[in-house]
Amino acid sequence: MEKDEERLLALAGDKSKAYRHDSKRTFRPATVEGTPDVVYAIDTEDQKALLDFIALRKGSAYKIDERSTFGPYTPLRTGEIRILELYADNVNNSLKGELHVVSVEFEYPEKGNGWKRYTNHAVSIEAEKLMYYTALSYVWGPPLFDARFYLRGGHEIQITRGLEGALKHLRREDESVYLWVDQICINQPDSKEKEQQIPLMGSIYSHATNTLIWLGDDEHGTAQSAFSTLDTIHSRLDLCENQIGPADFEHLHIPSPTANEWHDIKRLFHRPWFFRLWTIQELMLSLNTYAKYGDAVAAWPDFAAWCSVLEYTGIQRWLESDNKSLRHSELDLTTHFTLGCGIVNELEKERYYLASFIHKSSILSVLVATRHAQASEPKDKVYGILGIASHHITPSYAPDVSVRQVYTEACIDAASEMFSLLSCVDHDAPLRPSWVPDWSSPRVTESLGYATKSHNLYCAGLIKKFVENGEATHISPSPGHAWFRLDNNLNTMTLRGKLVDTMASVGPAAALTSLDIDIPEENNSILVAYANIANQYQTYPTGEAIYDAFWKTLVANKDASGNSHAPQDYSEVLSLVLDSSTGKQPSLLGQTYSPRRTKGFFTLSTLQSRKPALTLDDLRRAFRAAAQNRCFAVTGKNYFGLVPRGTRVGDRIFILNGGPVPFVVREAEGGFVLVGECYIHGIMRGELIDQRMDWKEVTLV
Repeated sequence: MEKDEERLLALAGDKSKAYRHDSKRTFRPATVEGTPDVVYAIDTEDQKALLDFIALRKGSAYKIDERSTFGPYTPLRTGEIRILELYADNVNNSLKGELHVVSVEFEYPEKGNGWKRYTNHAVSIEAEKLMYYTALSYVWGPPLFDARFYLRGGHEIQITRGLEGALKHLRREDESVYLWVDQICINQPDSKEKEQQIPLMGSIYSHATNTLIWLGDDEHGTAQSAFSTLDTIHSRLDLCENQIGPADFEHLHIPSPTANEWHDIKRLFHRPWFFRLWTIQELMLSLNTYAKYGDAVAAWPDFAAWCSVLEYTGIQRWLESDNKSLRHSELDLTTHFTLGCGIVNELEKERYYLASFIHKSSILSVLVATRHAQASEPKDKVYGILGIASHHITPSYAPDVSVRQVYTEACIDAASEMFSLLSCVDHDAPLRPSWVPDWSSPRVTESLGYATKSHNLYCAGLIKKFVENGEATHISPSPGHAWFRLDNNLNTMTLRGKLVDTMASVGPAAALTSLDIDIPEENNSILVAYANIANQYQTYPTGEAIYDAFWKTLVANKDASGNSHAPQDYSEVLSLVLDSSTGKQPSLLGQTYSPRRTKGFFTLSTLQSRKPALTLDDLRRAFRAAAQNRCFAVTGKNYFGLVPRGTRVGDRIFILNGGPVPFVVREAEGGFVLVGECYIHGIMRGELIDQRMDWKEVTLV
């Protein structure tokens, strides 16, 4: 009995240390006693649960893989990881330390009142003690392992310069710090161990005493300036409810648009950490997080708040707009460049979802949300998000398991969202299987049919119901709208649908979707090219004017928010820009002119005044969202459309039974290859669907 009490006291540490939260949120890496900002006392019930767990693990016959030990790496049992003890030393000396094997399986039990203590440590089974540690979230950088780390026992391992810089910032001169660092704590040449460790990522980061996001060394000496300026902007604009433009900066006492501070902020938000895949999961799973850039450091809630202010005041859009001129070329098919602050804002929404709901997000929604992120190993586009997604996937880095097999497995896991899945196909050329998106490539178009909100606008494969006056009141799905079948090899998918049209004419891809009003005749060439195609037609199948069908097609008949159909205000503004670009009036059949346009009161200079300028900005964003990297096209039945950039004359238009948007498909041996989703004006509300529709089985290969 006395021995058990001693063990309880050893586990508990100093019982005078109650929970303490440092309001300044000063970052310190974990030591043997934890961190100064968060310290917990462990009550007797939780201490007993710890002892029971240790006893169970010591008494269980856990099997250890009999693979030979590689240097300092001994085999790990189920639920075990290694923690790096980074020895104290002078900043200029070599990096040294040792590895400790610990378990991250333990979690404190739920109490009778539904409360449970947050598990912010690992457990050393051998030493029978808690192990506090800091989890490091960082970017490896180029695969050049030209820095050295010396482990106890005379073992030397090679690490990247990026990790070396982080460890030198974390090392203390007075005592060891304890870290989880993937590059050292996982035996990287051992693929089997990596497969075993990936499922533990959720526990590794959620059980960490704290997590440090290492943004890298401050090579230009601008980190403190960027953090300080962001803090100032937040304090000045935190309660602001209006959109802020460069003209407002001076009277709000924030740096002028040409000040160096904005370049410092852009440099910060260009850091590679924001665009890497694994870092997303690491942030999402961590609870006590800090961001560090050189010597500048901030608690993550503060950093996220800085980014949020940039978004809701409109400063983020200004930064990204200014940034695009530096990044974009007509030969580049990448979408408009997003700064790291925009990515932080999206991640915070996902973090809120993860914290608010019991169930994890679907694997498809996480794959879509992280598609922009980069991974040097293509399989990691799936494996790197398993800790935050609902799935049934077992990682495999075996060479006989291809990347496409991994992506196919992920898609099968997402099969309940089939229509959304097919809308994720966005390739330069079809791959095999063609219905499986290439998750390793960032999307270069905005999806038409993925988002749930688009289902209120588009219902091409659904049946209309009418009231007596002939207006559609609501849409009901046709029977079996989610039906599909996979072959035994998981290569082909069969769905019910209807081939309704053929591509007759395909214009160039819209790499740039500007609606310029300064030199429209020179800078709106894609708009003129599309108008020249539309000008070859006298009537439209729905009976509406050619011009009306044209402008609605250019924005996929939705506004910039994607929540509503395109407003009529777009028509007059686009008509003015189009005529100024072509030098004709009218440019297309069916163009009509308001009295103010006829009398010369509505000109390009008018579009710089407040309300018309807002309409033009909204129109530009709607045009970019719909047409960026798509092609304007005309079908054999004379419908206008926006189609994937790889579409060819002769490709078919396919409507899925129950699907919101049509798809372009191409005949191939054994069926059809999926080219991608499309917008065809005049068939997006189920106009071609009726109760007598003879649905056919169509196979995608």
